[in-house]
Amino acid sequence: MQARLTLPSGATPSFKPVEPLSAVLVTWLDYVFVLTIMLYLLLPGQMLVILRWHYAGGGSGIEKIHPATYILAAVVPVVLTFNPRFRRLFVHRLTFDISVSSFIAAISLTAAYTILLGDASAAPFIDTFFAAVTTTILLTCVPKRPFYFILHP
Repeated sequence: MQARLTLPSGATPSFKPVEPLSAVLVTWLDYVFVLTIMLYLLLPGQMLVILRWHYAGGGSGIEKIHPATYILAAVVPVVLTFNPRFRRLFVHRLTFDISVSSFIAAISLTAAYTILLGDASAAPFIDTFFAAVTTTILLTCVPKRPFYFILHP
């Protein structure tokens, strides 16, 4: 014996589609990008020194890179994997925007020359240029929705 569901006259069953996990992840990762960029402003170099993170000098090479740069480096591959719109925009910026491409080439060549021949650390190049270029490209690829959430709570 089966139970039957009876609906009021004129009513039709409606099912709310379940959003796939990747869509939810993409939405949250947009907010993670914006919060990571805000972390650069919320944790300046002097604050990191107070927190015993030897950002301004001394310590290991790992400590000379801002913690937000590590978060940025971890989140970018995840978003490139799950968000096709972001991936398309990101690749477009890297390949077709000649100013960004030439800036990245100049940074890479300067860093390679300085590290290989000048006996310098890679930390300043990673923290200054990698973070700046990645942040710029991300800000042009992320939709405006997370910014409205942060600016107008």
